[in-house]
Amino acid sequence: MGRAASRSAEAGRIRYFALFAATTVAVLAVCGFLLAASSFDGRTERSQARWPQVADDGSATLLWRATLASVDDRQYDVVYIEPLTPDAPLPPGLSRWPRPGEAVLSPALKAVGPRLSEEYGRAEGTIAAGGLESPSEYFAYVRPTAERWTLRR
Repeated sequence: MGRAASRSAEAGRIRYFALFAATTVAVLAVCGFLLAASSFDGRTERSQARWPQVADDGSATLLWRATLASVDDRQYDVVYIEPLTPDAPLPPGLSRWPRPGEAVLSPALKAVGPRLSEEYGRAEGTIAAGGLESPSEYFAYVRPTAERWTLRR
């Protein structure tokens, strides 16, 4: 269209470049929209993957309890977990089950400082990027000791 307009009209080159620029802007806008939509879809999928899944047969493989905490006026999720069976699936982002009294923190939360590691137990390990909604997210998995688990109920 731009080529035909540039041959038959006055100021054809200006019209050609204007049409080219408009097409470029339209394509970039559509690409930006698709990129944003896929980014939010991925974040939603990663978030849903770490929340409990209900089994069809009604069997439970782990105890799971989410709570909220805050540090420096920033609120974040803390999930207390306890596997009930040896084949319980690992939460996303973990390479092994934490032992009782251990916590696994996101890299951003771990960078806050040592004061958090004392609150949840020994900070052992870091949650991998695949288990987080975003790289800057504050999130923690905690496997409490038996005494602390009964206090949390």
